[in-house]
Amino acid sequence: MEGINVGLLLDVFLIVFGGYLVYVARNMKKTGKPGNMLLDAEELARCRDSRKMAEEVARYMLPFGAETVLCGIAGTVNMIFYKSNRLNTVILFAFLIVCLWFVTKFRHIREKFL
Repeated sequence: MEGINVGLLLDVFLIVFGGYLVYVARNMKKTGKPGNMLLDAEELARCRDSRKMAEEVARYMLPFGAETVLCGIAGTVNMIFYKSNRLNTVILFAFLIVCLWFVTKFRHIREKFL
């Protein structure tokens, strides 16, 4: 019996998490309220313009979520068919770069509205 493939499990998690990010971003655009995973109730009360903040965060969260899903799919395909360590490294760096990009944008948006 083989052990659990942690890399494959992580890739599936990325697909689900990225899909959730896309859902939250679309929901923020629709409702005009920042998601609960971004701000707690106290911070939401201090927010100067929650509708504009939700729109700005959603603008950056959508591509971040989509890229997370793509990295998860690419990692899953690599784990199942190719098993290339180099490709895994490229996928990981692509995810980390976009993750840092989103965190930087989100910090600027928080400073602007809180």
